[in-house]
Amino acid sequence: MRRVGWAAAGMAALALATAVGAGAAGLTVRGTQILQDGKPIFLRGSYYVQPAAYHHCFLTELDERQVPVDFTKMRESGLNCVAISVNWGDFLPHFDPGRPPQWDRRIDGRFRRLLQAARKENLWVDLWFGTARMPLGVPGVKAGEPQTDLAGYKHQAFAGYTWPNYPGCVQFADPEWEGFVAFHRHVAELTRGFDNVIFDPLDWQHLNMNAWCWGNARNLAGWRAWLKERNPDLAYWSERWGEKLASWDEALFPMDDWVRRSAARYEGSPYAGKADTTDQDKWQDFREWHDALHIRVMETLNSTLKQVRPDVLIGQRVDLWHHGDFRMNTWAVKGVDFIFQGWYSDKPEQARAPEEGITTSIKDVTSRWPKPMPLVFWETGDNVQGLPQAEDEALQAQQLAETDRVVRALGLCGWLWWTWRDYPMGKESMRFGLNRLDGSPKPALTALKRLTEK
Repeated sequence: MRRVGWAAAGMAALALATAVGAGAAGLTVRGTQILQDGKPIFLRGSYYVQPAAYHHCFLTELDERQVPVDFTKMRESGLNCVAISVNWGDFLPHFDPGRPPQWDRRIDGRFRRLLQAARKENLWVDLWFGTARMPLGVPGVKAGEPQTDLAGYKHQAFAGYTWPNYPGCVQFADPEWEGFVAFHRHVAELTRGFDNVIFDPLDWQHLNMNAWCWGNARNLAGWRAWLKERNPDLAYWSERWGEKLASWDEALFPMDDWVRRSAARYEGSPYAGKADTTDQDKWQDFREWHDALHIRVMETLNSTLKQVRPDVLIGQRVDLWHHGDFRMNTWAVKGVDFIFQGWYSDKPEQARAPEEGITTSIKDVTSRWPKPMPLVFWETGDNVQGLPQAEDEALQAQQLAETDRVVRALGLCGWLWWTWRDYPMGKESMRFGLNRLDGSPKPALTALKRLTEK
């Protein structure tokens, strides 16, 4: 891996972009429509994986020889969009506070070749930013053990899915937060010269606190600092919440069933044995603290991406926070161009007739959003478990065809299916794909071709 500094990295990216040249005209928005060359476009896409390359190991273990074959097959099947994972740890194996990031140039080149292969087939590329793979060196992030998946592929040890001191590190502007912002800037710079990209950085799955964050000292310090700014008298908070707080160390986040089943089970958790928080004032205080940080994160990432690529659209995924809040004040913040919303079938009857599930999911947004925006139905798929293979595949084909019809009838801007191919991460993922693990097409791919041939 060649190591270069900030200035050299920027010049290298600019030179490479100039050599590649501009692609097709980018996308714009008008009202609730996404436009290409002034005309509404309907996106049909799928999340791209390979048998040995998915989620945390997508770019690190990608077989580049298979990419053009798959992308041609996607186009011929009627898809015009492919979603891919871009994880912080893919591009930056190790985080060193105070030093310029040492980007993995092998991954940089692989990523740009992927964009080029997609452009050759006239495919839009949805770049799903994430933390499924994290750089070593981020506080609290540790590498796991090497793993062998269900297909026998051996994967190297990696750090991922957890970022324990988030979002406290954002509140205190810690170096790792600045490093995460730099990662978004770096990916945006690598996309220069490619007009076939869409940015998908605002995923609730990695922007919300997870179980590992709940008892983290940095997060609790941020929460307590926020409380002290509003009222430095601990007795005030004791009275407000109905808790007997002997010290600030006892000012924890509110507790519910989710916390009890997850965060409270970890060794040394301050939530172990605590009762659920029924006081709504405390929940409201927590939401106010967390939502403000959530918005800060999103607007910072959006502005960073727009500074580099003001022409590229940014989508935001909205979803229920695990406490049952829609939190509409965090939707469509500055820099968001359109909304992502998805839904999965869980029962055979839902897959056969997904209209009710899709419509309800979309109304969750359209009945609440602050202003009408374009909406792409991403992500969606068949999550019915335990059926014989033939029945399962037939059901998937039926759901895909109906999804296309319903999404069009609702006036949405398209859909993206989970996933392009089965992948051996777990038993469930071995049946999500439009293609089987060996690459053979399922009936859903035939159904897709019929849709696009009409």
